[in-house]
Amino acid sequence: MARRYFKILIFSLTVVLFLAKGVSGFAQVLVSPPEEAAKLKQIRIAVPFKKHPGFSLFEKFLSEKMKLKVRLLPNASKAQSGLLLREGKAEFAWMTAESFVILADQMKAISVAAVLEKDGQYGLQTALVVRPDSTFENEQDVLRSDARIGYVAMAGIRGRFYQSLLTDENWQLLQELKEKNRALKLANFKVLIDSLKAPAQKNRERRIEAALIPIRELGEIDAEGLRAGLKELWLSPLYPDDVIASRSDIGKRLRYRLGAALVDVGNDPKLLAPFDAGGFRLTEDSAFEVIREYMDRPEQPGVPKVR
Repeated sequence: MARRYFKILIFSLTVVLFLAKGVSGFAQVLVSPPEEAAKLKQIRIAVPFKKHPGFSLFEKFLSEKMKLKVRLLPNASKAQSGLLLREGKAEFAWMTAESFVILADQMKAISVAAVLEKDGQYGLQTALVVRPDSTFENEQDVLRSDARIGYVAMAGIRGRFYQSLLTDENWQLLQELKEKNRALKLANFKVLIDSLKAPAQKNRERRIEAALIPIRELGEIDAEGLRAGLKELWLSPLYPDDVIASRSDIGKRLRYRLGAALVDVGNDPKLLAPFDAGGFRLTEDSAFEVIREYMDRPEQPGVPKVR
């Protein structure tokens, strides 16, 4: 009988210890989920700039915010930054949106923060604009008419996006517009704006009735609903600019902490001095879907294949 009670006691103690350990482990998971980044002694951020005296101030600010040593890795280009990330020689990197998409599709990168232009704007967004007295009400009115449309040559995926209103899947629309002398390529956006605003009797062979112009070239909408004195008929989606990305093995919590710290950097011009940027804002991978769409489109005749 005593032996039986002893076995029951040992069994009961074993069950209690097992449950206690299990509950403790479960509670630990709830309180502080493990992540590989917790083992890091420092984080390295590859940046496409030469070493600058202001780097130390930037590193100190981020280190204090992150409570973890932050070191910048200066290099020659955004492509080099991406390579350092891909090879595991940096935890984070400043790169082009196109390079990021390629690495993200290979499950090697995750977006952290968008890099803003010096004026605080981000990305490329194109408007189809006409003169204020134009009778056109939307982009289809323009495309179905005999109106001449001005544009500027722009290479790569970004150019394919910029010209999207004038193209279709097989690039036939743009070719047809060119053949009918309805698509007029001009030197730059200033010339494009001036040509659109030109009086009817001036330079008639180069006069256009509509133009594709990035909104950053036009400025904000005024009280009369115009940009740079022109009426907007169509606005493209946003095409992203540069991004700070992390390796895919970096935990979500650390990614967010760095992103939040970078947003705070934008409040101090001294911290931004070494960089050609106006600040940072949080971003997600879904913002880059538009790049995937244009990467996967058929190539324009005479343009090298992107991927």
